[in-house]
Amino acid sequence: MKTMLSRPGLVTLLLFVMAQASWAADRVALLIGNSRYDNSALSLKNPANDVAAMSKKLGALGFVVITAQDASSDDMDRALNAFESQLKGADLGLFFYAGHGSQAGGENFLLATDFQGATSEAVKKSSLTLGRVREAFARAKPNAGIVILDACR
Repeated sequence: MKTMLSRPGLVTLLLFVMAQASWAADRVALLIGNSRYDNSALSLKNPANDVAAMSKKLGALGFVVITAQDASSDDMDRALNAFESQLKGADLGLFFYAGHGSQAGGENFLLATDFQGATSEAVKKSSLTLGRVREAFARAKPNAGIVILDACR
């Protein structure tokens, strides 16, 4: 019999496992939720709610939580830089993105709210790449890292 967890069930299970682990206090999370895009046709309901709920739970578990709600590409860059700075030497880093995403040439693009247009150049200009997130983890060298993407494509 195949068992499937809903997204809230998976997040709850993940948070429970992390709470039970015997890690030290250095836990850092970056939560980006893009709901309101400049192009209102792209707007989404759940990302802001998801970030608010996760921020509350992770904060209660002792995480340093950095949030970026309805973030422009500049906002996302600043948030990633702050995350990397806090992540250096941490036991656990968690990155969560909810919003629109795209993939091209083997790279995942997490779209900022200032995204305009439909060209690959517009996507590159107004997004944060998953590669940059992975590079931040590699430079900061936490003991463990978790990346959760909830991206509409």
